[in-house]
Amino acid sequence: MVRERGTYVTSRKLITLCVIPAMVLPFLASFVYFIFLADSPIAKVIYSLTKGFTLIWPIIAVVVIQKQRIPLRGVFDRRHWRAVPLGLLTGSLIGGLLCVGYFFTPLGKHVLAHKDEIVDQMQKYNLVAYYIPFAVFLAVIHSLIEEYFWRWFVFGQLSRVVPIAAAYVLGSLAFAAHHYVVLSVYFPAWSTAMFGTGVGLGGLIWCWQYHRQKSLAGAWVSHAIVDAVFLTIGYLLMQSGAAA
Repeated sequence: MVRERGTYVTSRKLITLCVIPAMVLPFLASFVYFIFLADSPIAKVIYSLTKGFTLIWPIIAVVVIQKQRIPLRGVFDRRHWRAVPLGLLTGSLIGGLLCVGYFFTPLGKHVLAHKDEIVDQMQKYNLVAYYIPFAVFLAVIHSLIEEYFWRWFVFGQLSRVVPIAAAYVLGSLAFAAHHYVVLSVYFPAWSTAMFGTGVGLGGLIWCWQYHRQKSLAGAWVSHAIVDAVFLTIGYLLMQSGAAA
C-alpha cells in the first residue's frame, strides 16, 4: 500500500494477490468435491469450506490485507431500489429463454435424458426430501452470496487493476469456471460447454448491471429469478424421476 493525502491507496499488486485466489479456488475445489472425492464424506466438508471461503475471503482481503473499509453506509440507498426494475427485466428475459429452451426445443429432451444423474446427485446430498426449502435458500440467499463474491469482490477488484472490458471477461470466466466442472458431472462435453458458457454470459450481464448501477440489488434480483427457473426445472426432473 502507498500513503496518499492521509489515506491508504491499495497497490495494483496487492489487489491482484487478493483477487487471484478468489478466481481460482472455487474452480479447483469443484474438481475435488464433485469429481475426485465425489463419493467421499470429505466432499461435503470441502464444499462447505469453499462456501465459507466465498463469505469470508472478501472481508479478509479488503479489511485485513488491503486495510480498506467496506462501504456499508449506503445499504439502504435509493439507488438499490432504482436497480430492481432492470433486474426484474433481465431476470425475466433470461428465465424466459431457459423455459423456451427446456419446454420447446430439443435441449429439453437432452436435459430430461440425463435426469437420473441429476436426481442421483440430489440424493447424494440429501436434497430430495428438503428440496423446496433448499431451492428457496439457493434462489434468495445463495444468489446474494454469489453476487457479493463474484460481482462486488471479484469483478470489483478486477476493475481496479485491468481495463473494464477485461474485468467483464475475466470475472465472467471465473464465475463460469466451476459451473463447467459441476455441469460435466451431468452432461456430455458439448452441452457442458453450451450450458457453462450460458452461465458465463449471465455473469457478464450481472457484471454490467453492477457496474452501471453501482448496486448489487438489480443483479441479485435477476440472478434470483434465473436460479428460481433452474430450480423449478430441477423439481420437474425430480418429479419425473419419481414417477418413472
